Amino acid sequence: MKISKSNKLLICLITLSLTMLFFRIMLMESLRYSFLVWNLFLAGIPFYIAFWINRFKSQNNPRWSTHIKSAVVYGASCLWLLFLPNSFYIITDFIHLRYVTAFQFYFDALILSSFSLSALILGSASVLLIYKTLFPDKTIVTQLLFFISCSILNAIGVYLGRVLRWNSWDVVFNPRGLLYDILDLFQYNYINKRIWLAMLGLSGIYLASLYLSKKFFHV
Repeated sequence: MKISKSNKLLICLITLSLTMLFFRIMLMESLRYSFLVWNLFLAGIPFYIAFWINRFKSQNNPRWSTHIKSAVVYGASCLWLLFLPNSFYIITDFIHLRYVTAFQFYFDALILSSFSLSALILGSASVLLIYKTLFPDKTIVTQLLFFISCSILNAIGVYLGRVLRWNSWDVVFNPRGLLYDILDLFQYNYINKRIWLAMLGLSGIYLASLYLSKKFFHV
């Protein structure tokens, strides 16, 4: 992959995030935010899946028939969609700021902002790359529908992960329980109404990040 200025900026941002976290661990003698490293790793998985799909589809390998190649691409795209909310999950880690003292607040907020921005860029870049791969003949309507769908599905996935504590791999290990909680969201009651309003707010943030990334960053 050609490293553009925007990609170099992303690498610098991730490096800055890890450096600030390292200094916090050394100064505070606490591993409190070490989970951010794991969350950032998970945020990178959808990007690498999207990158592999793009490379795989662009290769003209005679060993793969058109039908098999399409099946692999769309199967891998489902895997990408399964892990995509991990890229947009870190933004909810700001909830941990309520447990810190006033002395720690600003530095911790800076660390969380840096990790969140890195993850949002990785996730947005993966969405742009998948869109470019699956929809080569782009139209404004297709783009808008795809971005809105990804934003809403991301918000649902983040809610399932942050509030209900589900993980991506629970689709394999506990699909019945996960499906039950998803279907429960569609029951009309006061609590679910507030949950959907919150998820629509998150969807707006994710949609904005997609369009900002489309404008300022290159895949």
